Amino acid sequence: MKYFVIFEHEGRAFANRLWNDMSIYAYGLHEGTRTINLTYFEHTRFGRPLHLLFARLLDRLTRRRCGLWAGGSPKNLPPSVPSGGERCSTLFFSGWLFRNPVGFTRYREALLAAFGPTKQVQKTIAQTLTPLAGKVLIGVYIRQTPYRGFTDGTFLISPARVRTMLEEYLREKNLRAHDVGLVVVSDRAVPPALTQGFDTVTSTEEKEGFFLLSKCSAIIGENSTFPNLAAWFADAPHIVTSEQPIVWAYYKDKTAYFDNQYATFTRG
Repeated sequence: MKYFVIFEHEGRAFANRLWNDMSIYAYGLHEGTRTINLTYFEHTRFGRPLHLLFARLLDRLTRRRCGLWAGGSPKNLPPSVPSGGERCSTLFFSGWLFRNPVGFTRYREALLAAFGPTKQVQKTIAQTLTPLAGKVLIGVYIRQTPYRGFTDGTFLISPARVRTMLEEYLREKNLRAHDVGLVVVSDRAVPPALTQGFDTVTSTEEKEGFFLLSKCSAIIGENSTFPNLAAWFADAPHIVTSEQPIVWAYYKDKTAYFDNQYATFTRG
């Protein structure tokens, strides 16, 4: 194969798209194949309608013979599964649920180089984190807007509960508030009570917030792809928030990213 072409995501969440594209890119590295991403206009206001027409046409032309699709359930790619022996010189990808755990491990450095922040974003992040210099950076991700299809707030964890978990984590790690720099990322402004007593930087910007979290030594966040993938970038543990009591023994001695049994949504 000469090319892998990503032409449609059918998913808008930043971390879902990123996880998907990195999985395909790792497959390309495994096969020695160049990966091309044609999804830019899918995620722009005015380019999306035209892109949808383009994607529908390309899907009809390629799916039966030279296309792979992953939307309803996750689909692992090589080297996480054996290669399928595709005969097409170009393979087309549609969907947002491609996964590649073995590829993520094997090609970690190449993925970080290809999908990490640009130099300008790195500069912005460094400036943002300057007030927290010398402190242990702890990331907190909290979503406050209900997920699509769950207007009752199902899957959201209350700020009060997140604050309790943060305090429990500090006790488990023998850290005091003045030792910690809190990096809080959310889709809306967070209640002051969540960060009271901590030196804090906050962000409601999706991409900037993601890479801010990737600078932390641990990330406390919900069961979703956003904090989990940020933890992968940081090579830090993702402590999954829950309204239920946390089994802190499970997280004992976890100092790097690991396959968390409570992070079920990362598997699709």
